[in-house]
Amino acid sequence: MYLSARESWLPDSEAFYVVRAVGKSCRDLSRNSRPRWCSTSTARKRTYVSTRSPRPGAVSRVWGLFVQEGMLMNRLALFFALLFLFTPVSLGQGTGGHNILKNSDFERFSGDTPTGWESTNIPGMLTLVSRSSQSHGGKSSVKCEVKDFYGTKMAGMLCLKDVKVSGISLTLNGFYLLRSVGKDVGFFSVAFKNAQGSAVGSVEEFLPKSSSEFIPFTKTVPIPEGTTKLDIHLTLLSGAESGNLHEGSYALFDDMELIASAESIETTEP
Repeated sequence: MYLSARESWLPDSEAFYVVRAVGKSCRDLSRNSRPRWCSTSTARKRTYVSTRSPRPGAVSRVWGLFVQEGMLMNRLALFFALLFLFTPVSLGQGTGGHNILKNSDFERFSGDTPTGWESTNIPGMLTLVSRSSQSHGGKSSVKCEVKDFYGTKMAGMLCLKDVKVSGISLTLNGFYLLRSVGKDVGFFSVAFKNAQGSAVGSVEEFLPKSSSEFIPFTKTVPIPEGTTKLDIHLTLLSGAESGNLHEGSYALFDDMELIASAESIETTEP
């Protein structure tokens, strides 16, 4: 059975086959599946449908079968062009790629700690990391703050351990809001580890600017050779000469991305 571009019916129980006879002459096609228009010149340009031994009684609807190959390819090209234009794509800030951090928008918490992360909280005694309703996006961010604990100033620290990574370079994007007392600063670090868990490198970045609004930050670094996983830390450090933290300082972190790339980093020789 051969179908035109109109709606047609085929047996439900029998699969139908679409054959693109590109590069084949009618001599290469079986007699049962050879269409009426088949010839050496046209068999390279047509698309046709054939069926095998249909069982009577079962039916299924087949739509829009089939036009010449050139028109079919044009329609496919138009379809994928429209799909690309109208499908939302999630990209990193200027890098593109997949965010390998889990719950990095800090929308999910287990108690006072973001789900999947670890913190320096001491349950029932000291809360240094907590949820904040002040956010860059979504409903919440994570807050690391400095508190006095029996005469010692302690800063909240958030950690995500053993994040699997591969590639040549790594980009960390995110947003922070800092309220600084006595020159305390926000801080993040990435510790690279090999398969045995030994350190093979690290990168650190200070976030010193106080603001009432979230500020974006980004850092791109090469991934050290032998790296298979990493740890990421978020906290506050003292920026004063004394090295002492100050009670009342805090930093909010939100909408973070960690994106590994197979592309190397362009560097400029001094």
